[in-house]
Amino acid sequence: MLKVTSIVRAYDGLLLVTPAVASPSDLDILCNFIGESLPTGTPFEVALPSSTSFIKILDVPYFDPKGLKITQEALEKALRTSVHAEVFAYLSTKPRIDCNLVHSTSCTVYCNIWDSQQGTHAKKALGQPIFLAGQSCAIRPAARHTGVPLCQRCWKWGHPTVACKAKQLSCPICSGPHEQKEHRQHAGCCKGNVKGKPPVPPTPHDQPCPHKGHCVNCHKDHTANSASCKFWAHCYDSIEHLAAHVHSLPPFIYMAGDFNCVSTTWDDYEHGESSTAISLRDTASQISLEWAQPSNHGPTRISPNPNQRSNVLDLVFLAPSEILISMPRLEHDLQGPSDHVPICTDLDIGPEPPGSGEAEKSFILDILQDLAAIPVAALATKEGLEALADAIATAFSDAWLAHSTESKPTKCSKSWWTDKCSETFGVYLLSRSLADYNKFKKACKDAKCNFFDERIAEIATSRKRPWDLMEWVKQRKLLPCEAIHNGDQPCHDMDDLWDALHGMYNSASGREYDTSVLDELPDEPVREWADFSEHELLSALKGCSNSSAPGPDHVTWVHLKELLKDKHVLALFIVLANACLRVGHWPRIFKESLSVIVPKLNKPSYAVPKAFRPIVLLITFGKLIEKMIANRIQFDAVKHDIFHPNQLGSICQRSTEDAGLILTHLVRAGWVKGLQTSALAFDIAGSALSPVISGLFIAPVMKLFYIKAAPLNMTLLSFVDDGTILAQSKQLDDNNVGLHKAYKIIYLLFVAFALVLEHDKTELFHFSRR
Repeated sequence: MLKVTSIVRAYDGLLLVTPAVASPSDLDILCNFIGESLPTGTPFEVALPSSTSFIKILDVPYFDPKGLKITQEALEKALRTSVHAEVFAYLSTKPRIDCNLVHSTSCTVYCNIWDSQQGTHAKKALGQPIFLAGQSCAIRPAARHTGVPLCQRCWKWGHPTVACKAKQLSCPICSGPHEQKEHRQHAGCCKGNVKGKPPVPPTPHDQPCPHKGHCVNCHKDHTANSASCKFWAHCYDSIEHLAAHVHSLPPFIYMAGDFNCVSTTWDDYEHGESSTAISLRDTASQISLEWAQPSNHGPTRISPNPNQRSNVLDLVFLAPSEILISMPRLEHDLQGPSDHVPICTDLDIGPEPPGSGEAEKSFILDILQDLAAIPVAALATKEGLEALADAIATAFSDAWLAHSTESKPTKCSKSWWTDKCSETFGVYLLSRSLADYNKFKKACKDAKCNFFDERIAEIATSRKRPWDLMEWVKQRKLLPCEAIHNGDQPCHDMDDLWDALHGMYNSASGREYDTSVLDELPDEPVREWADFSEHELLSALKGCSNSSAPGPDHVTWVHLKELLKDKHVLALFIVLANACLRVGHWPRIFKESLSVIVPKLNKPSYAVPKAFRPIVLLITFGKLIEKMIANRIQFDAVKHDIFHPNQLGSICQRSTEDAGLILTHLVRAGWVKGLQTSALAFDIAGSALSPVISGLFIAPVMKLFYIKAAPLNMTLLSFVDDGTILAQSKQLDDNNVGLHKAYKIIYLLFVAFALVLEHDKTELFHFSRR
């Protein structure tokens, strides 16, 4: 009796995994069992999977004993009653008979058999003899042939439409220089010849063309896209070619094209499922691809005949991890003269991160094992949220401590030194023999050769920058500089330096704020916060740079992308992200950071803290949740008009170029009206605003400014923590008066929000045509 080992979802239903291919009697037993389990009248179907094996039978008699040509029905009956009846009982189509030569008395029979992916049934018959019409015939595996594409522009076989080099398009009916839908207006066959003998009347406009077509491929009297053309026998060869070479194909993330294959899976108006469509789906699943339904799903081939239904022939298959992120879409505006609608898909095809070594793979595997032990459960308290965040951070920390080694480089350290060099050197120190010394020298020589060969290959092949070997591109020595000053006193110890940097970069801490200024703004309606989805998390992770420095957890974005391929880890991170918003608590571990202080470029003096820029390195998975929140805030704030139109920076579709375009437009529009434009640029001193929250922080300031400065007729532009006030009038002196009042308003607003403006960075610009 056949045993079912597991059940999974597939083929828009359930897939039962068995150790052997089910027989017809097994299918009947399963059908009866399911019929009794389901409610009466529930439609269902029990069938074998879509894998197909292809075999051929050589030297089959082309004529039966009566001298008549052998038929498919007679051949099928003979196969099902032969010694290999258990194999040919799974015929998916009728046998195809192919005569060897024109006057030959033998033929080759091709058979398609439902089979497992390992070809269990076909292997039983391959190489075995079979007696047909009294003659012993050999069974061999069948090979498929690669087809060629048909151009939809010149209607010739051998190249796709996008690679067509014809100077003009052609009509598939008459081969004239016009489209198929314009055949009646331009084709000479329908215009008639009134001067002919006898005269030929033109074809009425309300009737289709009654004349014979002209195929540009076989030159017969039919259209170039007619199924009667002998070349159309190759219309499914691309699917067959993929199925035949599926085991030798490399891993794909994208497969698309005009497969010319209809199916109920991607076309709701089709009836039934063809074996070709099943073969295509099975081939895609074997290379880990799935059909990706476009976001605006619809027909991809628009029929030029209004009486003929359009259908779905163009398909896109993506890796399951890419479907949520790179959903295809039909671009009807880009269709052009073709009857096929272009399908656009945005894919990240940037350079792949370098392959992980064995140590890094072991590091990731240890983290996965520790994370797998953490249960996925809804969190409702701060304590539970802290415990989950600490458990994830502990998994990262334990793996790092287990796999990291402390390096202590000295001035004698060599970049090419290996463990084998240390081992042979230690042996030599104990023995002091010449033989051990020679082994040590040989180990050093081999290490040098391997190291510099890899270095040369990397420079010449990977990066292709041979000038990296030159001295002038290597790291330069730092210039001597004086100590950083905190006020008038130089910082000679770490405590003084900490006080100076902390006072500069965290100057907003402890300042008083006044929330009463918000009373002038109308209350916004309370909106429900939806839980984060897998799509949001993967979209936020996709844009993270693989070269970013890690935080205190030592886990980079490359590691996180590998970890989140695991479904359990993905669910764990989504539960954590949703709990942060539902509970209203930010875990303590997310607030821990490392700060790297780097000097700003082209500063006249580096003796003041403001000449340096802090770079904060946070826990990586905490930054991922911040990115998810930032993306959601941007979407909701733009949708509900929380952001002012002049609020730019850290907002999607509002970049630096937009700020420049707005400023240029206002200046030039003022010139046309005879107005002079002045701009007052200011900067927030020691801004503690991060790009994640700066948009929401500045939004009320923008709205309050336009309320308080309404009589002044000013324009305010903001870009993260920088702002510009614009004034326009006939005289520049009037602009100066207005900007003075507007600057006072914006200054008091920022003071109410516990921020101050850095006055020495405030600059005034006048734009004049003179």
